[in-house]
Amino acid sequence: MPHNHVAKIQFVRSLTLGCTSGASRPSPSPSQALADPRYGLKLKRQASFAKKPPRIGDPLPAFQLNTLSGQRIDPTQIRHGKILILDFGNFTCQPFRLRTPFIQEIAKRYAQQVQLVTVYSREANAGRAPFDAIAPPTTFDERLALARAYAQEYGVAWPVVVDEMDDRVFRTYGKPFTATFIADQHGHLAFKGTWVPPQVVETQI
Repeated sequence: MPHNHVAKIQFVRSLTLGCTSGASRPSPSPSQALADPRYGLKLKRQASFAKKPPRIGDPLPAFQLNTLSGQRIDPTQIRHGKILILDFGNFTCQPFRLRTPFIQEIAKRYAQQVQLVTVYSREANAGRAPFDAIAPPTTFDERLALARAYAQEYGVAWPVVVDEMDDRVFRTYGKPFTATFIADQHGHLAFKGTWVPPQVVETQI
């Protein structure tokens, strides 16, 4: 079996498991259309997550966070008329890590139409297998170090902003573990979903 096909199977299985055991069991959801129906992703949290603000049609909440280089930016203001994708994730979420190369391909393919920004938020599995050796960050510098490790490992070329230790952006956006928000050219939310397969992201673009 070709290597890339094996990788895709592993990727889909990891998406089904999710980042935390509490959200791992598939179940029917009224908002299951936000996930790719071909893979039968019926995530428990999807329905409640879809109801949380920001909601479809709302302007994306503005926020300012530091990039990995220390520059403070508002990702909602750097799209320059492009479609904006906010991808929330962290080093210890395996589905987020596995989907990064696929999202990277999409970002390159639609570079003229899309601005991708990773919002690095609280760790999902620090201190738990397979990330037993990683202690949950207690300072911003520790969180920043993990964000930099993630970006270096995957050769991330797009902006990565790091949430503060009070997780204010994470909370403002509905506690989105491995979630994707897509805003149209006018800055209004057009799509949101958790553990979204890259194929769905490309379809929404």
